[in-house]
Amino acid sequence: MKDFVKKVLSNGLVVYFYKNKTMKRVLVSYNIRYGSDGYFDQFYYDGKYYKLKPGMAHFLEHTLIEMCKYGNMIHKFLDKNYDFNGITYSDITTFYFVGIKGIKESTKELIEMVDDPVFDRDAIENVKRAIIDEVRKNDDAKYRLAFNINIRNLYKGYEAYPKHGNQLGSTGSTREITYEDAKACYDAYYNIENKFLVIAGNVDVDDYVYYLEEIFSHLKAHPNKMKPMEYENYLEVRKKYQEVVKRVDQDYLIATYKIRSEEDPLLLDLALFIFLRSKFSNDTKFVTNLVEDKIIIGGIGWDTTYVRGDTLITFSADVLNKEEFMSRLDTELSDRKIDTEKFKLIHRNLIANQLAKLDNIYAQVKKYPLDICYSDKLFVLDLLKKTTYEEVSNIIASLNFDVKSVVLVTNKNRE
Repeated sequence: MKDFVKKVLSNGLVVYFYKNKTMKRVLVSYNIRYGSDGYFDQFYYDGKYYKLKPGMAHFLEHTLIEMCKYGNMIHKFLDKNYDFNGITYSDITTFYFVGIKGIKESTKELIEMVDDPVFDRDAIENVKRAIIDEVRKNDDAKYRLAFNINIRNLYKGYEAYPKHGNQLGSTGSTREITYEDAKACYDAYYNIENKFLVIAGNVDVDDYVYYLEEIFSHLKAHPNKMKPMEYENYLEVRKKYQEVVKRVDQDYLIATYKIRSEEDPLLLDLALFIFLRSKFSNDTKFVTNLVEDKIIIGGIGWDTTYVRGDTLITFSADVLNKEEFMSRLDTELSDRKIDTEKFKLIHRNLIANQLAKLDNIYAQVKKYPLDICYSDKLFVLDLLKKTTYEEVSNIIASLNFDVKSVVLVTNKNRE
């Protein structure tokens, strides 16, 4: 039996249950609609304006996990042989565990880790040291660096990411984070209206709801007193091209296209995957010609990301001729026609992959918080089966690929 149930607790918290009798383990994730994107760095809380340092969402994630009243929760859940982690995405922070025994007790501990935190000045200073080490490692990730700079340049109205491109901030900005910063950010974004729970497994929904009500009855209420910042020129592009100098063996280019569409996010994602797979995978004539003509080395990477109503399509490659690469890429994107035979092949493979994912349900349910944020459809198999060539073609034909930002990571001193 598989069944989705949505419940709302008496305090307003939304809980999504996925009942599946075949699951031996249970997944519980506690999710906050707040992430690393600089869109969140300015806000009003209780009528007061705040502007915080970059990387605060990730900083709070570490603080809640490492400085919990139960101790470091990574160690606590590992001692239970659980799969446990906290992840900060661009617009959501998620804390989850997957386990077998003691699930209800662990649910209580997870909720209290988030809703009853240990905030003191010593805790903040201790977390800084771990974050600074992670910041230094991130500085060497050329794809993430260039991608973040592209997102920054695609939005003129606010600082999506710092100028240097590290979404965690810098060592300097991390050292400057104060107890007051962390507390204000937590109070603003970790309110009850901004959270939701996902519980997946062979569970009794009514019994679990009763238990959750009992947990929250002993926790301090956290009403919403936050007002988000309203940004001017939100959709305008800050910069169309930028070069970043780093120690790299070969020039590395990332081009990100910003698209606005009224289509359902999952249907749009499906159409884009088929379109991109048919035209830009490394076995296509377009890519092999780029390699043979010595325009790029290796192949092309491509991906789609969603940022508050926008779809971002990103291409990346080690380039020998950046001008020719961008010229050919734009020309290929302007040709929206999808080969019918390629559509059939990709469509069949997608259905097979979705069926395979149902056999690996734990990997699938870890994505539920992201799916919930973007669409109310958690399984795409039925949608995929009924999607036609004409429907995909019409969606792709309606898209505009004119808005883009390009970042070249280069070593100008390279011989």
